Amino acid sequence: MTDPGSPPPAGSALEGAVDGNPVSIVPVPVTDEGFTDWVALAASLPPRPVDGPALPESEGWVQIPVAGADQTLYWAQGSRYEGIMPEISLRHVRSADASGLLAGAHSAEAAGGLPLGVEPWVAGAWRGIHSAWSLSRYASTVIWRQWVLDAGPHGLVEVVARHNAYLSRHLISVVNGLVAGIAPAPAAGGDLAGDLDWAVAAAARAREALAEAAPEGLVGPTTLGPVERDRIVAGFASGPGWDIAAGGDGATGRGAARRVGRLWTSDTQCLVEHAAPGLGDDGSVRLGRYVRDDAADMVLRVVGHRPAGPSDVPVSLLPAEAFSARLHDRTVPLPPDIPEGAVVSRHLDPQDIYRWWTADWSWWTLHRDAGPGQGAEGVRVLTVAGFGHYLWDGGDAIGLRPVDGLALFGVLTDLIGPGRS
Repeated sequence: MTDPGSPPPAGSALEGAVDGNPVSIVPVPVTDEGFTDWVALAASLPPRPVDGPALPESEGWVQIPVAGADQTLYWAQGSRYEGIMPEISLRHVRSADASGLLAGAHSAEAAGGLPLGVEPWVAGAWRGIHSAWSLSRYASTVIWRQWVLDAGPHGLVEVVARHNAYLSRHLISVVNGLVAGIAPAPAAGGDLAGDLDWAVAAAARAREALAEAAPEGLVGPTTLGPVERDRIVAGFASGPGWDIAAGGDGATGRGAARRVGRLWTSDTQCLVEHAAPGLGDDGSVRLGRYVRDDAADMVLRVVGHRPAGPSDVPVSLLPAEAFSARLHDRTVPLPPDIPEGAVVSRHLDPQDIYRWWTADWSWWTLHRDAGPGQGAEGVRVLTVAGFGHYLWDGGDAIGLRPVDGLALFGVLTDLIGPGRS
C-alpha cells in the first residue's frame, strides 16, 4: 500500500454517495509534521475480528483492515519514508496443499524480480517455507517476502511482507519476530507441524522452478562503445567506483576470475556497467543508470545470484594458502591441519567436509577499483554447489560465514546503498 499522499483538509466528514447510497468519507489525520497519522487512523476504524492465527500486536505497528487478508499491520512511522508503506499481512488458507501458494512467488507481482532465497522456515513450533524477492517498484527497490506456514489440521497460513530495500536493516529482524510470534501456534507434533521433510522438499522444488540464472534486470541499459562509455562515466563519477569480478574452479564454467561489471554511486543514483561474456570483444559494455536504492539489487543481478539451499560450513577457518589454491583447482587436497580456533560443524557428517571441499565452487567479489589487496572495503562471496553461499574474510586463515540472499542484500546495502559515499 502506498502512502495516500496529501490528505484532505481537516474538518468534518465529507458527504458523498456510491450507487445512490450515502457514505461518509473521514479525512485522513495528519501529525504536526504533516505526515499521515497512522495511529490515529487505525484508532478511528472499526477492528476486524480475527478467527484463527494472528500476528502479534507489536509496538510501532498499527492494524488497518484490508480486503483479502485476515490481518494487515503497517509500520506507523512508514509515511516518513519515500516509497511503499512497510506492511505485513496474514491470510489463513484452509487447505493442506501449498502448491498454489508457492506459485505466488512466480506471480505477476514478482515478474522481473530477483529471487533472493527460497528455504524452509523454522520458528518456535511453526514450520513452513520462506521466499524473498527483490522487486523494482515505486522508483526504488522493494523487498517482498512470503511465508507458507503449516497449521496442521487447520490448513496453511500465508504471510506476506513488503518494505523498501533501504529499510531492510531496520525491519528484517522485526518482521521475522512478528512471524515467529504468530498466535496461536500449531500444537507440537500435530500432523505436519513437527515434520520438516515436506518443507525442505517443497523449497527445493520451488528453487528448481526458478530460471537457470537470475534475471539480468538492467532495465533499459544501452550498449556503448568505449569512447561514449568513458564520456558518460567521466560525467557521472567524481571518485573511484567498485569492481565486480567473478570466477569458478572450472567445473562451473566461469573459469579464472574476471571483471564482470563496475558500479559508481552518487548521492541519489548509481551507474552500473555490465561486461557480459562476448560483449567486450570490441570494447563495448552495457551501461544503465538507476536510483541509489537499486545498487545492491543490480550487483546481485550482474553476478547472476541464485537462491541456494540452507547453508552450513563444515569448518569455520581454513589455511589461506590451501583455500586460495582450491578456488582455482578442485583437485587441491583437503588440508590435513585446521587452524587453531576453527569450529567444525556439528551438523555435518565428517564425509560432508570432503564433499563440500570437492563440490563445484564459484565466487564473486565487490571491491573498490584499487583492488582487493588495497583496502578492507568490499565483500567476497563463495558459492559451494549443494551447500550454499558464504562470506569469506581474508588473513592467514580464511573465515567463512554462511549467508542467505536476504542477508547478503543487507550487506550490500550497508556497503553501497543510500547514505554511503
